Amino acid sequence: MIGAGLSGLAAARRVIAQGHDAVVFEKSRGLGGRLATRRTDDGMPIDHGAPALDAPDGTELAAIATELCPNAVRYPSIATPPAYDTIRSPLVFVDGITQFAKQLADGIEIIRGIRITTLRTVPAGFELGDEQGNSHGQFSGVIVSAPAPQAADLLENGPSDPERIAFLRSVAYAPAVMVACGVIGVTIPPQLMSDGRTEVVLRCINESAKRASPQAGESACVVQFTPEYSGAAYVDATDDQIIAKALEELRAQWGAGCELTWTQVKRWRFASCVPHRIPDDINPSDARIVLCGDAVSSPGMEHIYASGQCAADQLLAALTS
Repeated sequence: MIGAGLSGLAAARRVIAQGHDAVVFEKSRGLGGRLATRRTDDGMPIDHGAPALDAPDGTELAAIATELCPNAVRYPSIATPPAYDTIRSPLVFVDGITQFAKQLADGIEIIRGIRITTLRTVPAGFELGDEQGNSHGQFSGVIVSAPAPQAADLLENGPSDPERIAFLRSVAYAPAVMVACGVIGVTIPPQLMSDGRTEVVLRCINESAKRASPQAGESACVVQFTPEYSGAAYVDATDDQIIAKALEELRAQWGAGCELTWTQVKRWRFASCVPHRIPDDINPSDARIVLCGDAVSSPGMEHIYASGQCAADQLLAALTS
C-alpha cells in the first residue's frame, strides 16, 4: 500500500484479515493523513487536519472507530456543512483524531519516511523504488491511496496506464490553511464547529469542547480558512500574516478583546477533492495496481474508508484469478 491515510490503512487491514501479508509505505513520519493531531507546549492535543471523523451511525467506519476507541464522543450531526466539507456526523477523540489512525494501524507493517516514486514490472509483480533509486522490495500487487497528483506521478513511473493517469491529472483539490490557537479575553461559542461569518473563515473548531483546556480562562480553537483564501495564502502568505488574519477575523466575530496566547499554522495542499465524476472502470477488474482514496470515492470519510476495503478485495480477486 502506498500511503497510510484512512483508505490505505483500511486496505491493509482488509488484506491482513484475509490471511495475506501487507506492507504500507508512508512518505511522512505520521499516520492517518489528514487525521492529524499536534500538541501544544502544555501537551494538549489539537486536531490540525480533519476537525472530526465523519462517521455516520450505521456505517462500518463508525463501528470500527467506536470499537477501537471506546472513548470517542459523538456530536450532533451538521445539517449543512460548509463548502468542500464532508464533516456531517462528527466523532471526536479525547486524545486527538490521530488516536484512531494509530489504532487502525496496530499490527500493520508500516515503513515511514519513504516516498515511493517508481513501480518497476518484475516477474513477481512490481518492484518499488524511492527517489534515490533504492529498491524497497517486490510485491505481487500495489494499492495506491495517495492524493491524485501524487498517484499520477507514481503511475507515470510504472507500467503504461495513460487513461488512469489522465483522470488523476484532472482531479482538482481545494487547499486548506488553518491556525490552531489559544484564545483569551472572550467567550467562544460552545458548539464544536461554527461556520465563519466572513468570506475568509470557513469555520472555527472549538477544541476545548473536545477536551479540557490547558489553562483556566483559555480556550483552544482551530480557525480554518475558506478554500479561496487558503488558495492564495498557501503559497504567498507568511505564517505571521496568516496568524494576523486569523486574529482579525476572530475579533470581528467574537469581540475586540480577543487575544491569542499561542499559535500554530498548518497548510494542507490536498485538503479536499473538488467534486468530479469518477469513471466506472477506474480500477479494471484485472488491475494489479489499484487506486483508492478520495480521488476515486464518493465524498465522505465512510466512502473513503470503504474505497480502501474495496481496493483490497479487488486486488486479492485479481491475484487469485
